[in-house]
Amino acid sequence: MLILAIGNETKTREQIMNVLGISSRRYFRENYKEPAERAGFIAPTLPDKLTSKKQAYYLTVKGIDKLRELENKK
Repeated sequence: MLILAIGNETKTREQIMNVLGISSRRYFRENYKEPAERAGFIAPTLPDKLTSKKQAYYLTVKGIDKLRELENKK
C-alpha cells in the first residue's frame, strides 16, 4: 500500500500518511516506513537529515519495479 501511495512522486511523511489514512506517526514508522526502507523499496530525499521538516520519500528502482508489478495486477 505504501508503494502505491507514493507512486511516481516524491511525498512527505504527512502526505503518505494522509493517503493511507494513518494518524499515528509511530504506527506509520514501525509498520510502513521502516520495513519499506529495509526492503529497499523507498529512500529518503535527505538521507543526512532524517528529521528535517523537508524530508520526503521516493521509490527506489526496486520500488518502481514493485509498483509496476502491483499496477499490472489490477
